[in-house]
Amino acid sequence: MTNRKHFKACVFVEHGGDVSSILKLLESLDINAEVFSEPDSALLKHKKEAFDLIIAEDDTKTDKGLKLINEFVTVNWMTSSVPISDLDEVSIHDRTEGLGILGHMSHLADVISLKPLMDKFKKFHQVQS
Repeated sequence: MTNRKHFKACVFVEHGGDVSSILKLLESLDINAEVFSEPDSALLKHKKEAFDLIIAEDDTKTDKGLKLINEFVTVNWMTSSVPISDLDEVSIHDRTEGLGILGHMSHLADVISLKPLMDKFKKFHQVQS
């Protein structure tokens, strides 16, 4: 019998978009995900039982997604993160410097970008175990 760790992920979607493709990919990788639309409830849950991963939609008008990633990392620096933003690579880097993100997705359905990031996440956590 193998001893596989099941990871926990927070998926933050501010505007209630369709995250079914993200959830399907995470489930296929044995990552249990919870979806939140309110940053306070996501952060409260993270403080009680830390998530291993946060995937957060960022609205550049409110910055709630990036602020939430920052707060998650402050609570537990081992939390991996993936922002979802339509900003270019340089802007994402500038706005997330120091947060240790795995990379970013350009939109909610961008699972093509998410898959290699999850491979990186799994590899990182294999080294840590």
